[in-house]
Amino acid sequence: MILLLAAVLAGLAAGLLTGGSLRNLQAVRLRWEAALFALLVLQLVLPRLAETFGWPAPIALGTWLLAMAGLVLAALRNARAPGMVLAAIGVALNLMVIGLNLGMPVSERAVRFLAGSSEMTAGYDLVHRALDEGTLLPWLTDVIPVPGPKGLRAVVSIGDLLLVSGVGWFLFRAVRGEIPADDAS
Repeated sequence: MILLLAAVLAGLAAGLLTGGSLRNLQAVRLRWEAALFALLVLQLVLPRLAETFGWPAPIALGTWLLAMAGLVLAALRNARAPGMVLAAIGVALNLMVIGLNLGMPVSERAVRFLAGSSEMTAGYDLVHRALDEGTLLPWLTDVIPVPGPKGLRAVVSIGDLLLVSGVGWFLFRAVRGEIPADDAS
């Protein structure tokens, strides 16, 4: 989530620094716009809701996977807008690896590398689990350590990097006014 926020801020800042305006965002219209944002919010809050209300793991994870599939479809529905196909591919890769492994495997080694401690372990939730020898497609899991200030460090996947690159690119182009109305809708 931190990486997505960083991509949003970077895309907006780069667009503004190269002559764009936030007013240009008002002209952008996406297909399935409301669904896109609702599914994004659902995907972000569902693990906490499932934990709070004690939903059975298979139902919660299944619902979360359906929300991610909806995000892929909504992004592809906007394939003509810059960055949307890249974002869709990123979400699809994450959806595939999470579905196959019943959660996103996270590299404990990458977590310890970022923490600077051999005793640090990852926190697991509805969506995350430990990477182990039984993990399918391990190269697509959360194995990439992203350094930074404490609280902003993360272990991410290739799918995450594609997703945030697509979002950043979309916002950069949108702020610069480079997304004609007929490209996004």
